[in-house]
Amino acid sequence: MNDLKNSKNVTPSMYDPQFEKDACGMGFIAQKDGVYSRELIQNALTMLERMNHRGGTGAEPDTGDGAGILMAMPDPFFQEEAKRAAIQLPQKGHYAVGMLFLPADKLRAVQMQDEIIKDIESWGFHVIWQRDVPYDYYQCGPGAQKVMPSFLQLFIEKPVDAAPGRPFEDQLYRLRRKLEKTYPAEECSICSLSSKTIVYKGMLHAYQVGLFFKDLQHPEMTSSIALTHSRFSTNTFPSWNRAQPFRFLAHNGEINTLRGAENWMHGHQIEVYDEENSDSAKLENCMEYLYRQGRDIPQALLMMVPEAWSDEAGLSPELTAFNEYNASFMAPWDGPAALCFTDGDMVGAALDRNGLRPSRYSITTSGFVIVASESGVVDLPAAEVIEKGVLGPANMFLVDTVNGKILRNQEIKDHYAKAYPYREWLQNHLLTPNDLMTNTDADTQVADMQQLWKLNGYTDEIIRTLIMPMAENGEEPVISMGFDSPLAILSEKPQSLFTYFKQQFAQVTNPPIDAIREQLVIGTELFLGRDGDVAKDSQINCNKLKISSPVLTTADYLKIKDLDQAGQKTMVQSILYSLENEQSGGLQAALENLFKEIETKIDQGATIILLSDRGDSPEMQPQKGKMAIPILLAVSGLHNYLVKKGKRSLASIVVDTAEVCEVHHYAMLIGYGASGIHPYGAYQTLVHVALQDNIEKYRKACEKGIIKIMSRMGISTIAGYHGAQLFEAVGISEAVIKEYFAGTATRIGGLSLQQIEEEYMNRYEAAYGSKQADYLESGGSFQYKADGEHHLFNPKTIYGFQKAVRTGDYSLYKDYAAEMDQDAVAHPTTLRAMWTFDKNRPSIPLAEVEPVETIVKRFKVGAMSYGSLSEEAHRCIAEGMNAIGAKSNSGEGGENRNRFKPVNGINYNSR
Repeated sequence: MNDLKNSKNVTPSMYDPQFEKDACGMGFIAQKDGVYSRELIQNALTMLERMNHRGGTGAEPDTGDGAGILMAMPDPFFQEEAKRAAIQLPQKGHYAVGMLFLPADKLRAVQMQDEIIKDIESWGFHVIWQRDVPYDYYQCGPGAQKVMPSFLQLFIEKPVDAAPGRPFEDQLYRLRRKLEKTYPAEECSICSLSSKTIVYKGMLHAYQVGLFFKDLQHPEMTSSIALTHSRFSTNTFPSWNRAQPFRFLAHNGEINTLRGAENWMHGHQIEVYDEENSDSAKLENCMEYLYRQGRDIPQALLMMVPEAWSDEAGLSPELTAFNEYNASFMAPWDGPAALCFTDGDMVGAALDRNGLRPSRYSITTSGFVIVASESGVVDLPAAEVIEKGVLGPANMFLVDTVNGKILRNQEIKDHYAKAYPYREWLQNHLLTPNDLMTNTDADTQVADMQQLWKLNGYTDEIIRTLIMPMAENGEEPVISMGFDSPLAILSEKPQSLFTYFKQQFAQVTNPPIDAIREQLVIGTELFLGRDGDVAKDSQINCNKLKISSPVLTTADYLKIKDLDQAGQKTMVQSILYSLENEQSGGLQAALENLFKEIETKIDQGATIILLSDRGDSPEMQPQKGKMAIPILLAVSGLHNYLVKKGKRSLASIVVDTAEVCEVHHYAMLIGYGASGIHPYGAYQTLVHVALQDNIEKYRKACEKGIIKIMSRMGISTIAGYHGAQLFEAVGISEAVIKEYFAGTATRIGGLSLQQIEEEYMNRYEAAYGSKQADYLESGGSFQYKADGEHHLFNPKTIYGFQKAVRTGDYSLYKDYAAEMDQDAVAHPTTLRAMWTFDKNRPSIPLAEVEPVETIVKRFKVGAMSYGSLSEEAHRCIAEGMNAIGAKSNSGEGGENRNRFKPVNGINYNSR
């Protein structure tokens, strides 16, 4: 068993800010003809008030999670205020306003203000006016007051050499980025800096926004567009700068593929403004990059949050080509998402491909267009409503206030789909395996399967319980709803690196996807090769090899292995390293050499790197004296190395490995950067057991298993799951994670790189050592085996428990409980078995402790529905909790009405 006590540099808290998420209420109101009115602002504030319930709060009822309003520049208001201050403002569009959060300390705020203005002037801009934003300190809670910044508006004149509109906006963007790099975010947060829009937001409840910011109460505060947002943080901490809307958009949902999208940005040298920002802020970050390259906001969002475009979706050929072109080089920002966005002239709303967030709209005779998370946010006389509806999955809705037009989903998408000859580009540059020359050579069969199995950690159980049933039935077998074998870090058996990682899953406000009923939105295709210039739409971007599934057939693998045409070139890289040279440096040196060799190959033109754990001899057989780098470590380490080097977009990773055989293995390799997997060990195992005709059924079972895992996380496409790293390490040291699995959570520390190598050396010894002739180990991870893995519940303990229950003998139950406690100390299988109470605390008299009868009334059991539990277990839990005065929960399935009242004096009602 590995010793957790030797772990160093372990974070003392289980909290990690990367898990911060939020769910919200949002919407916009616009006057389609661009007419400014006070009514619009008042309706926007009403909209905020009526979505107050969608915002969150902590222990203080008057401190909110965050709310705000983003509006088209209220020029009439600022002109009026400027006159009062004896300031001459230029006409609308010829000046910009920066809304800044500065330090609360007045002296520091004034110092910062002077420094910022000085810098702005030195960079060629003229600051016309600086204005302290009036606010009502008492219109927010004590928590918000405690961390409240000061509020400043800077008015900046348009330079003579800049045209109004986007040229001026682009200069303001560069100015904003200079300021953000010059001043720390905790002292200077730029909510907005634009000639077309402005943001008022804060750590407020939605209803407080209009009360807190006195500007919003002014009769001259008018606009033609107002976008609102009320934030509900599910497991995060609110702050003033995290409040939405941001500079362009408001987001209700969660980006489940954030890590993969971030790595895509790093790989293309796209600047991430703040690594600590929320998923919503990073979504806008990427969108703004695409926007600043000349694209429109709607096009950028269609690229980032694509609709389902398979044949079953029934899209036009042009729109299908548009989506396929974007998919060939863009990382999807997948997850439940409703978006509202504006640039000050245009305002719109969009949903993700599943449409799992509500978005409803109404249009009135007076030209008002209202879109919101729910109906009734603004009172509209029925006679004035000429249209109302609901946005469907992947729908987009736009209001062009410059031209006075309302644009619908199909019109918007047709416009962008026909902007370039995407179908022609794909026909000329996109390859599929069918376009490649067929390799007539058969894949090399390993001569000694026992040796191959031992080298790669196979057991008799894995072969008979997993691989063979998958090939026979075409799906992953159902083994158990629980898993009582030890965590890998606590096991006394050698473990695969894969077993030290646990899958994340959708929770709280983030729904999983039913991949069977919603097959339309599921995408399994991936694109291999080098990315072109993502800054612009160009045919070079789709110069890729498209594969329909990451689990490769042997025929497709051989084609890819020999690929060298049309700008695509595969280079094979062995991941074997020598064990005979003690001076070689072991696994760490092998990884360093591997990364450098692959970087050289990429520099030489490789667009696909094929990592293989086969020997480099002509017969492709395992070789004594050489051991393979764990395939997961090789893939993830290489993926992170290339991201750091800014070269991840230059090549795709394909693996040829015998170690992979379980669905969890495939999901992890894809999640850490592999685009294609050829599991030759599993395939050759099926040949060995005379199931060679079922290899395709096994491959499909693996594919279905990957879809099940990603859909459980609320992700629709394997492209979105690719590189998303949706795992948590349990038992891997922080040093290993930081170097080879960057961004993955590891809360308890664990194995060093040397200890990982020792785990795999046990496999090597089994294959080549004194016991190489022994039978394959039985395994026993899933089912109890006498010589296999330890189980928390084994035949002996289960017998003791059943006997105690059936006889009603409490002493037998006490024996069972004592045996379980002793076993937990001798053979811990869970983390809780290793926890101890901190005894270095002052004790209190027992008389001051509540009696047990009172304490247990605070107990409650989880919401387990009938179905996940048997009827007997469901009733038993309710009866037991009622007997001690505690609380049970029926679960979402409810319970039979016959249990609403006591039966023969026994209360079975969940409550």
